[in-house]
Amino acid sequence: MPALRNGFTLIELMIVIAIIGLLASLGLPMYQDYTLRAKLTEVILAATPAKTAVTEAAQVGSAMPASLSIDAQSSGMVDSVSYAIDTSNTAVGVITVKIKATQPRVGGKTVQLKGTLGSGGQISWSCGPGATDGVEAKYLPASCKSS
Repeated sequence: MPALRNGFTLIELMIVIAIIGLLASLGLPMYQDYTLRAKLTEVILAATPAKTAVTEAAQVGSAMPASLSIDAQSSGMVDSVSYAIDTSNTAVGVITVKIKATQPRVGGKTVQLKGTLGSGGQISWSCGPGATDGVEAKYLPASCKSS
C-alpha cells in the first residue's frame, strides 16, 4: 500500500513564503505612496478657506488682491498657508501651503494653488508643486495632477 502524503514539503512552503515576500516588496511602496497622496488631499483642503477669501476679494475688487491675510485651517499636515500676487501677471494669485517638517518624504515642501482671474470675474484654479521645495508630482492627488 502506498503511503499517504500529509502536509506540504519544505520546498513548497519556501516557495509560498518567497512569493508572499515578493508581493509584499512590490505592494508596500505603492501602498505608502497611496496613503501619502491621501494625506496631501488634506493639504489641498486646508487651502479652501484661502481660495474662498481670494475669490471673494477678487469679485468685490474686480481684480486679484495684492495681499491677503489668511487664517490657516489647523491640520496635522499643514504648517502654514500664505497668499501672494504674481508680480509678472497681476491677474494671477498664488496660495502656497507649506507641509509640516515632521511628515515623511514631503516634510517642509510646498504645494501651490494658482488662481487666474478671467474676463467674466471668474477665477480658475490650478494646483501643483511649489516653485521652490515643491512636493514631487507623484505624491500629488489626482485632482492636482490633472490641472
